[in-house]
Amino acid sequence: IETWNIFIGRADKSIKSYSYDWWGFKKTFESLVSKDMTVVEIGCSNFQKTQDLARQTKKLIGIEIDKANIIKFGGNIEVINGDWQNLSSILGKNSVDLVVSSHVIEHVSDDLRAINETYEALKDGGSLLLLTPNRNRLTRIAARMLGLEKKLIYSQHLREYSFSELINLISKSKFKQYSIEGS
Repeated sequence: IETWNIFIGRADKSIKSYSYDWWGFKKTFESLVSKDMTVVEIGCSNFQKTQDLARQTKKLIGIEIDKANIIKFGGNIEVINGDWQNLSSILGKNSVDLVVSSHVIEHVSDDLRAINETYEALKDGGSLLLLTPNRNRLTRIAARMLGLEKKLIYSQHLREYSFSELINLISKSKFKQYSIEGS
């Protein structure tokens, strides 16, 4: 399993199974989004992916912590320099329909705070969709055995998660319904 796909619902909705790489992430996104929604993308420094997501929304708000990574989009995309750990202060409480994040949570110093800030920013019935690496993936284990962990990109991660660690994180959060799957 390379990555974890985490779907967290704020409402009592049925949770379906999803696939997990970017295309699976996008497919899950498409099953959750509608043209009348305001969506937040955490870490929106990939021009093509952000535009792809925004095509299916009323408005996409990008939250990017690094000013150097902020891209000017226009249209229905607004990018704000900010920290996920302060999301409800930036956007207001109960203000957005869906929050998505692909490979960002592993870089956040207080992951539980970020999850709880998302809960506060979401409207009733809103959802959070995350994609994050699996700490026990084969490439990570091989790098560890070869002593290459510090030389690879994931050496920048503050943490990576096993399945049980994700369960523990989400169970401590304000969210009460979730689905975690891997590929």
